[in-house]
Parts: sequence; C-alpha cells; structure tokens
Amino acid sequence: MLVGPSGGQAMVGAGLREPKAHPAGRLRKAPPSVSSTAVTRPRTARRPLASALLALLLFGACASLTFDRTTEGAGTFKSSAVSFTLLGMHFPSGAMMSARANASDSTLPNLEVNREVLRPYFGRLDFLLNILSVRYARVEGTWGFPPTD
Repeated sequence: MLVGPSGGQAMVGAGLREPKAHPAGRLRKAPPSVSSTAVTRPRTARRPLASALLALLLFGACASLTFDRTTEGAGTFKSSAVSFTLLGMHFPSGAMMSARANASDSTLPNLEVNREVLRPYFGRLDFLLNILSVRYARVEGTWGFPPTD
C-alpha cells in the first residue's frame, strides 16, 4: 500500500482509485458513468412537460354562469365553458355540453336558449379539432315568465 497525495492509503495494481476528499472533509460522490446518463431523461426535461399537462388540465375546467334579472320573476342568462380535446377525448367534457349543463343546473323555470356560440368551428372540417384543440362555448337565453299586464 502507498500513501496517496491526500494522506489516504491506495492499493497499487488493484485498479482502485482513492476517493477524492471534499473540502469540508466529506467524501465526494463520483459522477455517474456515461452509460447511465444516456438511458435516463434529464430532470429538467420533465418539469416543462408536467407543468404543461397540469396547466392544460386546469385550463380545461373553466366555466361561468351569470344571470341578469329584468323583472322579479324573469331575466336573461349567459353560460360559458372551455374544454380541452386530445385524441377525441374532451376534458372535462365537451364545451357546449358543459355550458348547457351549467345553465340547466340552475333549476330556473322556463329556461330558453336563444343563442349558442362555439369557437373554433370549422364546419365539415370540424373533425380535425378532435385531434388537439381548446374549444370555447357560450349559451345565452332567457328564463322565467314575462309579466302579464
């Protein structure tokens, strides 16, 4: 055995290297070999993917519902929803379905839809939006019974 430059002992001819001492007195870990880093993904590549997926799922659950009273027992409503579509699966559900369901869940009497808007809408090429898209839907209408004079 020989005494190494840092004061530790090393065996000659055994092919072993002396571990390098850290300035604070602790042993420093050797860097991973080339073969192990080629197989694993770098940690920095996972963060943007995870945050993008989380943002899409959170963004996919947006909906709103507002009511404006015109008389004591009647008024107008606006319901909107946003959904994210990936390979034909809508998250959380279809935008138009969510907007209509929100208005329907209000249990107001005589709910009538006057206008529906769906964006984007490609007509016959709408099937392309089932691959990957974010869709917005708005439903407007009236509720209640108009006053009789």
